[in-house]
Amino acid sequence: MTPTRWDLSNIYTGLDDPQLVEDINYIKTITAELTAIYETKLEPALSSDISDEALSQLLNQVVDTRNTVSLVGNKIGAFWVRHLVLTRSTKQPSSYTPKSKSRCCHSAI
Repeated sequence: MTPTRWDLSNIYTGLDDPQLVEDINYIKTITAELTAIYETKLEPALSSDISDEALSQLLNQVVDTRNTVSLVGNKIGAFWVRHLVLTRSTKQPSSYTPKSKSRCCHSAI
């Protein structure tokens, strides 16, 4: 039986895809920005007499930035894991052949 082939071209065309490099660099940049927001804005605000509205706006900025990190990071992670599975499955296809019926690990509980 031939193992299932995954088409990852909707994420990145390969490890040499310029978009992958761009996304990795973007994660580095936005992570540094998130650190700066925390150190220069959030941490000082928490030890001051900040209004609820100002704190809410600041926390919204942190959450929005963190969500962006998650989205791009998950995209990179999903591609990387699938790439590893595909690379390995071409060497050991029987290890990654989908099973027709899968059992949940909690089925005995």
